Amino acid sequence: MSLIVQSKEEMLKLGGFRDLGFRIQMAWSPNPNTGALVNIHGRQVSDAIPTLFHGNAVEERSSNLVNGFRRERVSLDAKEIEQSASQIGIIANLNLSLNSFDLVSITGVHSILESLSRGDTDGGYGSMFAGVQPSGPPLGRLFDAQTADGISSHVQLSQEIRFEGTHSKNQLGDRGVGIPRRI
Repeated sequence: MSLIVQSKEEMLKLGGFRDLGFRIQMAWSPNPNTGALVNIHGRQVSDAIPTLFHGNAVEERSSNLVNGFRRERVSLDAKEIEQSASQIGIIANLNLSLNSFDLVSITGVHSILESLSRGDTDGGYGSMFAGVQPSGPPLGRLFDAQTADGISSHVQLSQEIRFEGTHSKNQLGDRGVGIPRRI
C-alpha cells in the first residue's frame, strides 16, 4: 500500500494546491499455475489554483521584466479561479499457466469523478469594453479573458487478453497473440 500527500500551502492564493493520492495492491496465487494482481488507485486535487498569468509583465520589445514587477502580486478579474480533480481506478492482472502457453487477462477501469479548471488567461484586470480602466499599455486590453474546462462522470474500460507461448526462446522464439480492446 502506498499513500502520497502533497501540499503547497504557503502559495494557496497564488498557484498552490492540496494533492492526495493512494494505491493499494494485492497479489493472490491460489496454486502454482494461477496468479492475480489487483491494484486500486485514486487521486484528489483540491484547493488548487491554475497557472497564473501576469499581464504586461515583460517590457515591450525586450525580455526584461517591467519596473515594479512583483511575482507574489497579480491582478485578476475572473469571477472564479479554481482547479480540482477526483479520480479512482482498478486494474486486475490475471495469469493462468497451461501446458504450452500462458493465458493473461488485464482489465482496467478508470473513472474521472470530477475535473475542473477555470482561470483568468489574460493576466490583468479591466478592459476597454467593460468600462474599467485596464491594466497594461496605453490602449489597454480590449476584452476580459477567462477559460474553463471540466469533465464529470467519465468512465473508461480497457480489456486485454493474451496467449503467450511458454516454450524455450531457443526453440520457437517468443510468441504471443493478443486482442487489446478499448471501450
